[in-house]
Amino acid sequence: MELKEIRPVARGHFLARYDLRYALPDGREKLYEIVTRTPVRTAQDLPGSPADGVVLIVLNAARTRVLLNQEFRPAVNDWVYNFPAGLIDPGETPQQAAARELWEETGLRLTACLASYGKSYGAVGLSNESSAVLVGQADDTAPFGGKHDPMEEIIPRWVSRQEAEAIAQSGAVTARVQLFLALWGSGLAAL
Repeated sequence: MELKEIRPVARGHFLARYDLRYALPDGREKLYEIVTRTPVRTAQDLPGSPADGVVLIVLNAARTRVLLNQEFRPAVNDWVYNFPAGLIDPGETPQQAAARELWEETGLRLTACLASYGKSYGAVGLSNESSAVLVGQADDTAPFGGKHDPMEEIIPRWVSRQEAEAIAQSGAVTARVQLFLALWGSGLAAL
């Protein structure tokens, strides 16, 4: 496919919608709608630059429990399990954003960064938004707290391997959480 046109359609508070017009190899045209957090003027803007956000997979020191947030998500009008996550502020590294987001959403401190992965896309059928993924560690005996945005509803919870598969099968999860819980809960992921 060859990108022929990028047309801005609407701008919201956090997102903008664009129409992308492609020429198909057989001469037909394809119109594709996307939403993005960053301006898109050229084809080079579509993959984005460094990650927009950060996603944290947080384990306890014994690696027997993983931290999940149960969040009310307006897009599905329901409570969904997710990893702690958020946007990377200007001037922040993914690791700094991870530590800040963890504290804001749960009141926990990141005690170790066990692994860091570059950007990945979460919903390529809809958006070019990307996130860096960090695997970290926190104290599972510390009390929850934090100062998340009062417009967000977040309930942090430590989950054991035994609980992981049931949550993965519940359907009330994000894709990343579902994949991780299914592999970790069954013992296929060695973290």
